[in-house]
Amino acid sequence: MPNADFYPKQGSEINGYSVMDIKAVGGTAIVLVCYDSRTGEKKALKRFFPEKMNNKKFEEKVHAEPALEIKSEHVIKSEYVFVHDGYFHSVMPFIEGLSLRDAIDLQKLDEPRIVYVALCLTKATCDLHDIGILSTDVKPDNAIILPDGRAKLLDITCFEKIGTKAEVSLGTFPYAPSELLNHEVLYETVDVYSIGVVFLEMLIGAEKFAMMSESWSNSITYAFKPDISCIRKTYPRAWKIINKAIEPVAWQRYSNAKEMYDETLNYYSELTGYQKQKNLVLVYSGKEISIQAGRVVIGRNFIEPGNFFISESHAEIEFDGQSKITIRDAKSRNGTAINGKRIDNNWMPLREGDVLELGNVQLRVKVC
Repeated sequence: MPNADFYPKQGSEINGYSVMDIKAVGGTAIVLVCYDSRTGEKKALKRFFPEKMNNKKFEEKVHAEPALEIKSEHVIKSEYVFVHDGYFHSVMPFIEGLSLRDAIDLQKLDEPRIVYVALCLTKATCDLHDIGILSTDVKPDNAIILPDGRAKLLDITCFEKIGTKAEVSLGTFPYAPSELLNHEVLYETVDVYSIGVVFLEMLIGAEKFAMMSESWSNSITYAFKPDISCIRKTYPRAWKIINKAIEPVAWQRYSNAKEMYDETLNYYSELTGYQKQKNLVLVYSGKEISIQAGRVVIGRNFIEPGNFFISESHAEIEFDGQSKITIRDAKSRNGTAINGKRIDNNWMPLREGDVLELGNVQLRVKVC
């Protein structure tokens, strides 16, 4: 047990951070809400339990987390680590929102919101997998829902490398699959399994999930599949996704989080009518020039700086983010053509596969 001074009092100072509140108590650390006297910002400060830091591998993970090159709007990682009064701390951005645990307990989520949260968590793990690491601990306590509905994954300190056995992570029952509990080699399917279980809990609620998962202990450890037939009639689309995600044998699940993300996105689109925005790409000499939805003027600085056969404002393109593309010449000096046919300043349709000519340059149109 940590000493009494491990839990700081409100208003106490920790290396320039003034403690406002103890936000949470977890398995590896307590989380403090603090005021940074140097910047005037709110920060979340994790103070790690001393016994956890006796594990050298865990200490290495704590120090390594800030250096992880994660490019994701769905993952929150620590910014830096310091020691104060003999305790290790990591500084994190403070995020306003409701923990996923509280959202489930308070029954704040309807079906579209549940599916959207599952999408956000799946995207977060996709971004982690892109740099070769696993969360290994996706669960409601490690996710937060922002006021705009987006969900972010918190607490990735126990990350593990893809294709290795866990160095420190034990996962959390019942969100951890058998290969993590049995200390086997880990792949992307570990996080897929955890998201599937979280998805299930969001749908049926904390109380029913707790009763159901009580019987899972032996099932998961010995790779027997939990029975989730209770949601099959009410949520047939979700049942299909979750049923595959929580297969006890790893290779029978989605092979990666991207596969699960794509199927969950289709489900979300069916529920809400949402259509994922596409990119318009102009391919030229092996280069790809991406154009997002909206209206944009393109010219030599956009295509090939220094090529004066292309006017500075050569043509105007409008793209709806799906399949409708129109273009018109912007009174350029050397003209604009589609598949060899010259156009003027009236809007003309542009389709995938067309060859767009701006001055002496040809660009192939692609939508992806």
